[in-house]
Amino acid sequence: MISMFKYLFLLLFITGSYGQIAQAALTEEDLKLRDSDVFFSLGGGARLRQYSLQKAGAGGSLNPNDENSNQTSHRLQLDVRLDKGEYFQTFFRVINTSVWGNSRDTDDQFLMQQGWGKWKVSDFLNLRFGRTELELGRGLVYGLNEWENLPNFYDAISALFDWSTLDISIHALKFRELDRSSGSLHAFNPEITHYILDLNFKELSDMISMADISFIQIVGDESLNALGVTQAQQRVQRFNFDLVATGVYFETSASLSYAAGTSKLATVETRVKQFMMDGEAKWIMPEWSRFNLWAGGHFDSGDESPNDDENTQYDPLNYNLHNNAGRLDFFKFGNLTFLRAGASVHLLSDWYAGVEYFKFEKTKATGKNYLERSILQNELALNTLSFGANKDLGQEVDLWVGKVFQSGVKLELSVNYLKPGAGMSNAYTVGSLAARPLNDAIYNFIADVGIFF
Repeated sequence: MISMFKYLFLLLFITGSYGQIAQAALTEEDLKLRDSDVFFSLGGGARLRQYSLQKAGAGGSLNPNDENSNQTSHRLQLDVRLDKGEYFQTFFRVINTSVWGNSRDTDDQFLMQQGWGKWKVSDFLNLRFGRTELELGRGLVYGLNEWENLPNFYDAISALFDWSTLDISIHALKFRELDRSSGSLHAFNPEITHYILDLNFKELSDMISMADISFIQIVGDESLNALGVTQAQQRVQRFNFDLVATGVYFETSASLSYAAGTSKLATVETRVKQFMMDGEAKWIMPEWSRFNLWAGGHFDSGDESPNDDENTQYDPLNYNLHNNAGRLDFFKFGNLTFLRAGASVHLLSDWYAGVEYFKFEKTKATGKNYLERSILQNELALNTLSFGANKDLGQEVDLWVGKVFQSGVKLELSVNYLKPGAGMSNAYTVGSLAARPLNDAIYNFIADVGIFF
């Protein structure tokens, strides 16, 4: 009886093995047929940048060690896109960025900046998941920040609906992982998560080239920020609106952002009310060497009483920094008001040049300001340094010239100059109230050469 079962088992094993071999051979043949509709494309780019920041006067220095710096950096990028027929697509972007001679992790990085998959469920619905970039409207709330060595990215899952006159996208993204606050009663693994509904209207008219409305729910845990300061729990709703109208000889654009909700630190709850508006009008003369002339302005809310139960200090999130508050990238959105005016022209077919002027002010005279490309930013964030109770922050002039070569390589040289106003000249150390005038004019020189394809 046992021998009979043994032979029966052997027969079943041989039969099964033959079936597996046949199935394997069939599967391999099927795979060859199915692999024929896999397509891929390669892209990438390279950029070398020289950046020099100097003070231009002999008065009060921006900090005890001066603001002078001189650095070279590069960005190398590889893009790989794979399509499985028309129904599934994957995209990978690897970036190496480094500040030459500096071995700190923040200045020398090699990482997968993007890596996502997209499934075409139907002709009007796509699902996307993974690490991706995100830009809404004009990029004044969520922007690509492509000018930086490391552009913005998020880990997210998205549903994308495409109709003839309307694109609807729903995103759930992890905005930032946070450090746990000592003694926190909240999340063990704190994070900030954003839930976004974006409506992008298409072809409303021949004149309106963009009409974008987005609704955002921000959910943030109590945590520590990068400076070791405890951050409040957030429950904030944001509304953003962007409109761009274009014609043969003009382009006008406008943006609005409003945030409302609550933040809670321990048992203290604060109401959030923040506002931003930005607009620009451009005159275009294509027959005059593509001559452009523009003027615009920006306003966002500040907070003169940070210790009360209402927070009106505008949170800029991740907007496109460069070109939106001066090419020096000194002042950042948040308690910031400015006027701008500029002009650009194409010289011959491959040369271009431009100039732009900014007049910066505080929205609230005694409110706090944010800085971007300055070593003063941590002192302001920690409230050990404060600008004076004057609205005038300063004036900036940007000049640039560039050339696009036949090979596609682009060379751009930029000189940017900032003259501090009374708010910076009357700065002081918060603890001792000792005067610390920041009245040196500063300038930077940027040389960029690169190609992206």
